[in-house]
Amino acid sequence: GTYTTPALTANKTYYVATRRINCLQESGRVPITVTVNPAIVFNASTLANGTNGFQYTKQIDAATGGTPGFTYTITSGSALPSGLALSSSGLISGTPTVTGTFPFSITATDSKGCATTANFTIVVTAALVLTPGNLPNGVTGTTYSPQIIPAATGGTEPYVYSAINLPPGLTFDPSTRQVSGTPTQVGTYTIPITVTDANGNSVTSGFNVKITNPLVLPAAVLANGTTGNPYPAQVIPSATGGTGPYVYAATNLPPGLVFNAANQEITGTPSAAGTYTFPVTVTDADGKTITTNYTIVVTDPLVLPSAVLADGSEGVVYVSQTLPSATGGVSPYIYSATGLPPGLTFNPTSREITGTPSQSGNYTISLRVIDAQNNTASNTYPLKVIGLLSLPTATLPSGIVGNVYPTQTLPAVMGGTGPYSYLATNLPPGLNFNTSTREITGTPTLGGTFVISLTASDANNNRVNTDYTIVVNVNQPAIASVAICVGKTATLSVSNLQSGVTYNWYASTGNTPLATNNNGVFVTSVLNAPTTFYAEAISGTAVSARTAVAVSINPAANPAVVTTNNQTINSGQTTTLVATADAGDTIKWYDAPSGGTELATGSNYTTPSLLTTTTFYVETTNASGCVSSNRVAVTVTVITGGGNANCNFANAQNTGIVGICVLCGITGAGNSTDTDPNNFTRISLAVGALATGYQQLIFPSLGAATDSVRLDLGLPTGLLDLSVLSNITVNVLNGTTLVSSYRLNSSTL
Repeated sequence: GTYTTPALTANKTYYVATRRINCLQESGRVPITVTVNPAIVFNASTLANGTNGFQYTKQIDAATGGTPGFTYTITSGSALPSGLALSSSGLISGTPTVTGTFPFSITATDSKGCATTANFTIVVTAALVLTPGNLPNGVTGTTYSPQIIPAATGGTEPYVYSAINLPPGLTFDPSTRQVSGTPTQVGTYTIPITVTDANGNSVTSGFNVKITNPLVLPAAVLANGTTGNPYPAQVIPSATGGTGPYVYAATNLPPGLVFNAANQEITGTPSAAGTYTFPVTVTDADGKTITTNYTIVVTDPLVLPSAVLADGSEGVVYVSQTLPSATGGVSPYIYSATGLPPGLTFNPTSREITGTPSQSGNYTISLRVIDAQNNTASNTYPLKVIGLLSLPTATLPSGIVGNVYPTQTLPAVMGGTGPYSYLATNLPPGLNFNTSTREITGTPTLGGTFVISLTASDANNNRVNTDYTIVVNVNQPAIASVAICVGKTATLSVSNLQSGVTYNWYASTGNTPLATNNNGVFVTSVLNAPTTFYAEAISGTAVSARTAVAVSINPAANPAVVTTNNQTINSGQTTTLVATADAGDTIKWYDAPSGGTELATGSNYTTPSLLTTTTFYVETTNASGCVSSNRVAVTVTVITGGGNANCNFANAQNTGIVGICVLCGITGAGNSTDTDPNNFTRISLAVGALATGYQQLIFPSLGAATDSVRLDLGLPTGLLDLSVLSNITVNVLNGTTLVSSYRLNSSTL
């Protein structure tokens, strides 16, 4: 027979006996004890939301009662969201791949096989997303137009925002997501902004912003011009600030002048007098513009017109001749004349030539005029005096200072009675006259226009004079363009330097020399933008054409990025500092913010044993030899005292990410060395990131060789299921020496 008991809550004994049919007497009763196992208490609990694409771990609340030794399974017919799994110990983990609300049931089974089921729900939200972007450019010293970073989507609200590495002068308000302030330093910055949702999931996105100096087109004083004369080339100053490249445009220049937008040069020959103010506008790569007005004053030239003078006769009163009056310039004028034939005089007031010539010949009268502004002009006027002797004229070639002059034979005298004698005066320095051969030879050493007076005498002491002109020019200086680092001076040198020649150096604008010297060397002022200078050679009254010399500017190296941040060590210990720089740049370590002693070269620097807190400085040098505008400071803090027993006596730490990874991060860096043994430092590395996370633990003493280091990998609720960390490697180092390397997987323990 069978008997179904009622529901039992405690152990109970039943008895069974037998009795023959139609008999009243039964057999002895046999006891049967029903043991009731303790009730299993397994209550549903609220589970944290999951986020699509983010790792999820949750330990369910353990069942109680029953017979200990519980295992947990998903109840038949129920399922977790795709991507999640339940371990037999009750840990839900994985990375959900779907979004929605997912109810499911878990069955808890004790060691006696008793089981009970509880219902749970996981809400999987959309992936947490913070869309990166570009922020408007800013200008140093100018209030930045506040920018609100777009709100995150997905995940579980509320969100918490944080930002690092903002341009100096700008701040981030996590409550409003607003970037504001007044930037103080030029550069291109990527601001990593991290959003963390209510479940602790976080994502970091980069927001780019460029900070430039204000766009400026400097003012300048331009040289005056003269109608009909080539204008001395003037270069409008280069723009600074803004974002290059720049585009220049100019309008309303004086007639005859043109503006070259490629090199900002004004050239040409002005054709109309006047005062001209014209605008030059520069536009940068961001479309910003600025206009500066420049002025050029054009005057008519001071000119002495040509004229033909009447011939005179030796010993006969000369018919008065008036030399032409000057035009242009600013009156009143002052006149002077040289080279008149013997016996004739010049009246500077009336400009008349009068008298009785006493010597025949061909003379060249030089007339010079000075106006009220000290401008000068000159012209020559030939005058022939007829006599017994005749000495023909001739045109002589020009010479060059420092170059051998081609031999020239002056004409022979005609008429009179031979033999003849010759005497030449006012030759250019360096040239000689041979009285026998009438040859001019030599190497001129001084430039200018020289009127040579040749006097011939016959046997009866009759004389004749003829003037010959030699123009001695000076070579244009040869000067190589140079490139310098921003904020430095440039040294410009004449390569065809000549003894006795003076060199004038000019700015790109204006007509007043910056310097005058004979050594052919000019050191510029400190330059921050490309600049053109001009140089001319002067010898006597000879002036060469001007040579343009371009000075280009190489940018300073970008400052180093110290990847180890500020370090903390104990007294007597060393530490290794690490910095990165642009490709091809050289990193140097110093003990002072400027000057000081170079300590090391390279990306790594291991300090000596330190007894006090010390600051080191990192400088970079690029391939052009230009150093960074400032050295980056990194401070090593030296502490004293013991550690915390709960944290294995480590009393400080340095934690960071080496490499570029905007999705990587550090949470709770100090948790590993605080007094709470149940919290942890979290190092997050994105899948596939080319970066390394590290934590350096600092102990107050060197310790013994038998010491060990214990590393707990855990969650707030206990040790982590290591299957989640598949294929992650943990390296343990003593300083920079690798001690052990552990490949984490489910069999590690």
